[in-house]
Amino acid sequence: VTVPYKEKIIPFLDFLNEESKITGAVNTIAKQNDKLVGFNTDIFGIESCLNNQFGDTNLNNVVLIGSGGAARAALYVLLNKGIDNLTIINRTKSNVEKMLKRFSKFDCNYEILNFSDKNEVKIKSIESELKDVHKKLDDIEKKQEMMNKLYQLDQDKRKKMGELPSTHIH
Repeated sequence: VTVPYKEKIIPFLDFLNEESKITGAVNTIAKQNDKLVGFNTDIFGIESCLNNQFGDTNLNNVVLIGSGGAARAALYVLLNKGIDNLTIINRTKSNVEKMLKRFSKFDCNYEILNFSDKNEVKIKSIESELKDVHKKLDDIEKKQEMMNKLYQLDQDKRKKMGELPSTHIH
């Protein structure tokens, strides 16, 4: 089952597994004991990919784009992994708010950005990139200072040992 039927199919099913109940989306239907049961196998695929990529590493900061069935499956997996901070980008803020109500039992800091916040997204992106650049520049300057000090100590030591003339220019 795919878009746009992941949600629309639910009223026609007899049962939903627990994940499908929470996410409100079904992408697989199985007949069990003459009953139609809905499953969300996106969860297993996303979980497998995250585990392969990150293992047991705690995901501190995550950006999730969208609020549809696949996004809800991803959110389910991420919240079960125990993420700390989440930014959700979507066209419609109210859809994100509805999605988050489904996951209210989980504890996570989140921020919602919709496409009308394009300038905010760009500014945040630029600000974070600039912070990274400034940090790298600071690190480079500190390393350069240290190298200069080490070079000067080496030169002073060589002068004392008579290896360099006292008028050596570098």
